[in-house]
Amino acid sequence: MYTKKTAIGLFVVTLAAALSACGGGSGGSGSGSSSSSSSSSSSGSGSSSSSSSSSSSSSGSSSSSGSSSSSSSGSSSGGTAPTASVRFPLSGSWTTGATIGVRGTASDAEADEIISVSVNGVPAQTDDGFATWRVPGLAVLEGANTLEGLVRDAQGNVGTFSLVIEQGGNPGVALGVPGGMAFDPNNGRPRLLVPDSGLKALLAVDLSEGPGRGHRSILSRNKSGDEDLFVTPSAVALDAGNGRALVVDENGFFGDGKLFAVELVSGERHTLLDGLRAPRTIAVDSDSNRALIGDNSGVVVLGLSTTQPSVTPVDDLRAFSIDFDPQNADRALVVDSRVDTLFQVDIAEKKKTKVGDFAAPQAAAFYPSDSSRALVADSPDALFGVNLSDGSKFLRSGLDVTDGSIRGLGPRFGYNRKTSLVFDPADSDRIYAYGGFDSNRVFSVDLITGDRIALERSLGGGPEFIGPAHVALIPGASPNHPPMAVVLDENTRLSDSIYRVNLAAGDNLGDRVVLSGFDAGNPSQPRGSGVDFQDPVDMVVDTDNKRLLVVDVDEKLLVAVDLETGDRTIFSGAGTGEGSEFLRPSGIALDSENNRALVASADALFAVDLDSGGRSILSDASTGSGPLLPVESDLVSLALGANNRVLVVTGVEEDEEASLMAVELETGKRTIISGGDLGIGPEIQLPKSLSFDAVGNRALIVDSKRNSVFAVDLDTGDRSIISGIDPGPEEFDTEDDQLVGGGAAFNEGAQLSDAVLDADRQALYVTDRATGSLIAVDLATGDRVLVSGFAF
Repeated sequence: MYTKKTAIGLFVVTLAAALSACGGGSGGSGSGSSSSSSSSSSSGSGSSSSSSSSSSSSSGSSSSSGSSSSSSSGSSSGGTAPTASVRFPLSGSWTTGATIGVRGTASDAEADEIISVSVNGVPAQTDDGFATWRVPGLAVLEGANTLEGLVRDAQGNVGTFSLVIEQGGNPGVALGVPGGMAFDPNNGRPRLLVPDSGLKALLAVDLSEGPGRGHRSILSRNKSGDEDLFVTPSAVALDAGNGRALVVDENGFFGDGKLFAVELVSGERHTLLDGLRAPRTIAVDSDSNRALIGDNSGVVVLGLSTTQPSVTPVDDLRAFSIDFDPQNADRALVVDSRVDTLFQVDIAEKKKTKVGDFAAPQAAAFYPSDSSRALVADSPDALFGVNLSDGSKFLRSGLDVTDGSIRGLGPRFGYNRKTSLVFDPADSDRIYAYGGFDSNRVFSVDLITGDRIALERSLGGGPEFIGPAHVALIPGASPNHPPMAVVLDENTRLSDSIYRVNLAAGDNLGDRVVLSGFDAGNPSQPRGSGVDFQDPVDMVVDTDNKRLLVVDVDEKLLVAVDLETGDRTIFSGAGTGEGSEFLRPSGIALDSENNRALVASADALFAVDLDSGGRSILSDASTGSGPLLPVESDLVSLALGANNRVLVVTGVEEDEEASLMAVELETGKRTIISGGDLGIGPEIQLPKSLSFDAVGNRALIVDSKRNSVFAVDLDTGDRSIISGIDPGPEEFDTEDDQLVGGGAAFNEGAQLSDAVLDADRQALYVTDRATGSLIAVDLATGDRVLVSGFAF
């Protein structure tokens, strides 16, 4: 967890606060803004304060609430000091960059001219007399940095303000499709070795205590000129005696699988053995210099003492998981996926003995100090202890589907065929496993309590994100009730949660509270009742009715989520509400002025009455003219624009360009604004969200394939990247890519999934499913900071 610096102003979301925030009209203009008090002082003391300002790495917060704050010192004539408010970044946010830009506003109650603003002694830039200002490129050090600011007016009055920014190390590339892991003591800096078929690489995950715990580094990866290429690396074992890792690679085709040796110091790899049939698992017996491999032909023993390994078949078990007995190297545990059974195998005698049947076992491991017991990961999310003498089992963590019992707190795991269980050699009551399905983050499991926690620290208290897929904004009612984000966190095939996320600047920025659905802190009691989501694809806050409206594409309906109780009810579709049924609903936008929601469904645009849930068609093949919305695409996002029209961004097939369309709400006429031959600039490839920025008269689109935020000029259709990697005028292989915006880039393995605009703050809040992050993007500069979840 992210360590809070003070305990003042704890974030407790009450019913009253939530409802007050929902009823608050527009903007949340006070979110994170400065509060002011005044005292008398000469202008000379203000000048002295300015000259002494410097960057700090203190662990304390900048004010009692930790938010951006402003106090004032007036002139001897009793004048009122000017005030300044930081608009970006939010105090308490986190960057992995070495520098940070600060943007804000300033004003003077007596209308005196403001002559300067500075942060840490660096003068601010302005083109409007400091009504708005920015200080770029302030250096930040690892840990908490208190940035001190001064604002002066022409009468010599001086105001002060400050904010705290946390700087942490880069967490490394997000895991994509990790396989079977292995423990590596690594000379006192323990780590997990993790093959990743999505990245086609072997990675290390740091297990050492400290701020780098859980961070990832690449040990070996395909590069130009390599002859021995990873294709589908599926499992790894440590060959400590030879200073290397052994990686099995399925290679996608029967008979083409390989065993690689990877040197742990250099990352160089070479093929030890080929011709394997889709190998999925490996275990090493270092004392005997041999390995066990499971593939589709069965289990084989490899002698590793020669350059060309010897191969000895043991059994025809189709192994998902293999583990050597640490006390008897001629004994192994094997999970056979064909019959959902755990076996013990006598390697010398080539005999197998059935231990027990399971629902869908995925991995097994001996207890290091007691080989009469084992752990078995059983899909969907149970971790069982097993007595190997009689096959009896008992739940150690997760959900037992046979009786509904739950053990341990924390997220539900989704075990799949590449799951592995790795004991901590220093603590036999602790294992490491990754979440599977939507979460490829590595978790630590306490076998005494059953609790499951992420290795990495995170920003904000409360349940951790698993797969933050969608985000919306509850507007702020006042400075005391700034906006809150609402994040729908998907854990496919297991559980979904909707969180309220605190966006108030300060020590409690990023705190998460369950609004509806699964509660990792109380897993036996979900919050709210009603329908379960099957495949939620978009959502919007209906402020006036104090609810969320969530689009479920599989169930072809809109679900209303009560912001007070968390209850989920069908609002429109599947027989609820009059009118044509949805066929494939996807994007949604709110048209509050006309008391309706706008929903894209197949090739039609629907209006849904916010009172009755009734549906009417605004635009389709029979209503309006112009190019149709795509029938099959799920990649449709909506945003209500100006001039009584809705903006629609549509994704298409792989490697084809997306398009931005405007639909006139009175006539249903559809017009392409950008895409194809319209507009210049980088192509949008995989759009995940659409927002309308009225200030810039532009559409803001998050592209999940490029991992960037686009702006599209609504007059010209021209496209530009305002945050992320800009490929330059020649997009492919020209080595002219440029990082737009300060702070860390979006993660190489990012899965940007949604975004919502905070128009008042001029920031875009972006969710990343791969890293489990909620990221704030400054629309003026493209700068990125973490506001909740794990570092990106």
